[in-house]
Amino acid sequence: MGPKTRKLLVGLGIAAVFFVTFSLALYESGYTLTGYFPSKSLNAKRYAPILYTPQDDKPEEILYMYNKTTHAITYYVIWGGEYTGRSVIDRLYEYIRSLFYGSGADVEPITVYSLNRTISFETSGHTEVWATFSGTVCKYDDTYIPNCTVNGTHVRVYVLTWNHLFTLEPQSGTHPVSIEVKPMSPTDYIRYSVGRRGESIAEGVVRAILIALLSTVLIVVASGYFLGKKKGWEKIRKKFKKGS
Repeated sequence: MGPKTRKLLVGLGIAAVFFVTFSLALYESGYTLTGYFPSKSLNAKRYAPILYTPQDDKPEEILYMYNKTTHAITYYVIWGGEYTGRSVIDRLYEYIRSLFYGSGADVEPITVYSLNRTISFETSGHTEVWATFSGTVCKYDDTYIPNCTVNGTHVRVYVLTWNHLFTLEPQSGTHPVSIEVKPMSPTDYIRYSVGRRGESIAEGVVRAILIALLSTVLIVVASGYFLGKKKGWEKIRKKFKKGS
């Protein structure tokens, strides 16, 4: 084996060690029921938001959980994934999401507080919007949006970004979707790793990179040490053989 081939194999080995340790460091169990609310609500369908999405990007299902303490109904809108339209980036992003969340599915919550007619969700820039609705009018900050509800309870919510963040302001190219709202089961909660959805992927990736770098350096140094030690013992053994 030539020196170039040996260097190439060493380089590939180091890359493989980094990739494996990065993947293991990023993957942390999301399979927990922490934060799960098993309660059902008779108001879940009455206050379900009307979702407007692009024609070719409809969600797969909408599941809800009801918190008896706060009377909040959280609707989890679920898509198969997030896609920018650039295949290489999409595949890499899907892989990272699968490691972090257990699947590439995109789960976006919309929370409705029926007692005080308030709705909250994330909009562009991952900024949280809190809006009130009364009759057919919605209000947040100093913005008033007319005709934003149906029957005074179903708030019209529009998909604003490629990664399915929302707005109350009508968006061209979006259409209402009709999807049955169902209660979130323990199986659903675990399957979509809902308990981890509030955590930052960016922070997880940075942490995993640092852990992978440290682990790779330690493994390379340890491997070099033991290989060097092995070669040293091999030389001593050969000397003894020649001497005998």
